[in-house]
Amino acid sequence: MEKWLYAAVLCLIAAIVAGGLIGQAGAENGKDMLAVAGYAEEQMEGAKDVTIRFGGELDADVQAEGWLTAGKRLSRLLDLKEETAPAGAAAGSGDGGTDKAMYRASTILPYGGGSISLVLFDTGEGKQGYAVVKRELKADRLDGEALAEWQRQVSEMLLENGLHGKWNIAVQGLVSEKALGSGEKTDVLLKRIGQYFHGKELERYTDNGTVSVTFSSKKLKGSVRSGMYRVSLQAALHKQSQDGRWRLTIGTPVITTEY
Repeated sequence: MEKWLYAAVLCLIAAIVAGGLIGQAGAENGKDMLAVAGYAEEQMEGAKDVTIRFGGELDADVQAEGWLTAGKRLSRLLDLKEETAPAGAAAGSGDGGTDKAMYRASTILPYGGGSISLVLFDTGEGKQGYAVVKRELKADRLDGEALAEWQRQVSEMLLENGLHGKWNIAVQGLVSEKALGSGEKTDVLLKRIGQYFHGKELERYTDNGTVSVTFSSKKLKGSVRSGMYRVSLQAALHKQSQDGRWRLTIGTPVITTEY
């Protein structure tokens, strides 16, 4: 599971830098969020973990400001309250990479809205730096409209302030008994996921109670190149050892959280 996650993150970062990640800006960003949240509400039960992540390059004007100045300015725009590491901290990307985190800030949102964080990375060797903005929350019920509107507003703000990139969305929760059906037919569930997102299965991996499938999709706007395929959706089912329940993670274009 960890090596697939590591590969997915590297693929996503490489796509951002190389321009291989396709997505839509502005209002179009929210459509994938609505689709994923809608599926999660139908097929998962109990608390759901949501990760909404933006990754994008810093343009020349932003880099010219200097890491600390640019970080503080972006933090004010995102209303982040706490700087969690000094500029120049050699902290790694947290994704297994070797990039240096130059600025970090975060805040906790009220009323169960989760957290928002910002990290600016120096990729070294004179290359463009990049930023990661991430919102994480846990909720029994997902308000897809509200999450899509937050994503749209942040997307426009980042674009206006020199950050060009794309979004990644992941939702994780327990599969409802109704969705799984009798006999724990995981193949049937994965097939239905493809049908829901108007997708075609591309690749499948299985290992120690986990099955992960990537899909193309006519319903989702974002995608990333993975080998010979253009991937728009990844779904992973993991059987929990403590209770035997199936945990489902769905992500677009790929999953960048542990499943």
